[in-house]
Amino acid sequence: MHRFILRLTLVFTALALSGCSAETTGYETEDDAGVNDVEQSDDVSDSDADGDNGNDVEHCDFDDPVETSTTCGVNDAGVIIEKCRDGELVEKCNAVKALSAGTSHTCAVLRDQTLYCWGRNYFGQVGDGTQEDQLTPVQLDLESVVDVAAGSHHSCALTEESDIYCWGSSADGKLGGDQDFEEPEEITEPEPVTGLGDHTIDRLVEIPMNHTCAVTTDDELICWGSNSWGQLGLSPDDVPRTNEPTVVSQVSPLRDAATGTFGNCVVDESQTLRCWGVNSHGSLGIGEEPQSTTTPTVVSGVGDVRQVSAGTHHVCIINDDDAVYCWGDSLSGQVGNGVSFSNPDPDGPEGNDWVVFEPAQLTDLEPIRDILSARGHTCALTFDDQGYCWGGNAEGAFGNGDDTTQIVPTAVDWPQTFYTLSGGNGHTCGISYEGYVYCWGSNGYNDDIYGSVGSGSTDLAVLEPEEVAF
Repeated sequence: MHRFILRLTLVFTALALSGCSAETTGYETEDDAGVNDVEQSDDVSDSDADGDNGNDVEHCDFDDPVETSTTCGVNDAGVIIEKCRDGELVEKCNAVKALSAGTSHTCAVLRDQTLYCWGRNYFGQVGDGTQEDQLTPVQLDLESVVDVAAGSHHSCALTEESDIYCWGSSADGKLGGDQDFEEPEEITEPEPVTGLGDHTIDRLVEIPMNHTCAVTTDDELICWGSNSWGQLGLSPDDVPRTNEPTVVSQVSPLRDAATGTFGNCVVDESQTLRCWGVNSHGSLGIGEEPQSTTTPTVVSGVGDVRQVSAGTHHVCIINDDDAVYCWGDSLSGQVGNGVSFSNPDPDGPEGNDWVVFEPAQLTDLEPIRDILSARGHTCALTFDDQGYCWGGNAEGAFGNGDDTTQIVPTAVDWPQTFYTLSGGNGHTCGISYEGYVYCWGSNGYNDDIYGSVGSGSTDLAVLEPEEVAF
């Protein structure tokens, strides 16, 4: 899984290293997260406007430089205004500021800091006060939201005041509040996380099924929930689960973090990757042993890492050479090195010959700027915005119009141009350069339509991107 806000600093690092600039790429800066100024400025030219869903976008006029910067916003005509400085693009002014796809539901934060969620709601993970599946976005009763993370059975949001709210299943203490996690209940509306103390939260980390993590302004990783395999960095014998936010030692300060179902990985300030938790599916990238560890352990052979993304049981990274390495469970080919259940590794361990226990470089890729590890598939974006996907595609997770599984990276040509992606259990969502959300792939299970893609579709599989309207 993958979230948008978490990746911004890392994308800028990649751009600087590759010689690209914000002028040619248009990524947001963290300094402007959450700004919503609705006044139009004369500093932006209206000579070049376009849009892919009825909302025009006013672009910077590079032939007529301006000395002052505009603010992002939407004017009375519904035109999204870009932010410019000295004739150069500073920020694409996107309608959507943050996006997170959970297992079968998805959430998004808009520029006005409102929060919307949709999809499966059996555990109350949509957060609208019901347990009814939602085929289209519903607005939650929470203000000043700047970040969101959707998991399997729960969701969390971060507000401008650095407060975290969570909702959904309270099992294992993953909501971080006063709920009874010994006898789990479904919390259908946002409730505050307690016990954060003096910690100021900078951003949320993508959340898996049974624990929750966030990054503080001191670049510390703080987690709560299940510790059954030491994913909180604590002895599971001593602390099997907790609703008290706990700082994970040995990983601060960090640059990036990713959480899988039973383990976590972080990139520290030296760009070293460390992982811990359960290793039975190879998700730690350190070989077949140990089976689990509470100690953040260095993953070798991957270079200086700038981005890490974790699926359920597999992990992918991008290093400073823009190269991709993946490892872990490749049942559907999601590792991308040609190994899968139907095409096992002849030298792999008996009974686990579709598991890749050490990092495998994916050599048939162009330089990659962004990567998404979902439950059974993986997608990546190049610096030229070309999409690649691999792994399970039975319900259209690639969005390329078919349902053929691919065990190596395969180019995908979407009608839209995306600068970030997020994915769940067979569905994928992306934010276009104009700031609109599109989703595709699995929209339910068996005969049940969950609404995971959020377009209102009642098809079980949506094979091409469909717009999500707010």
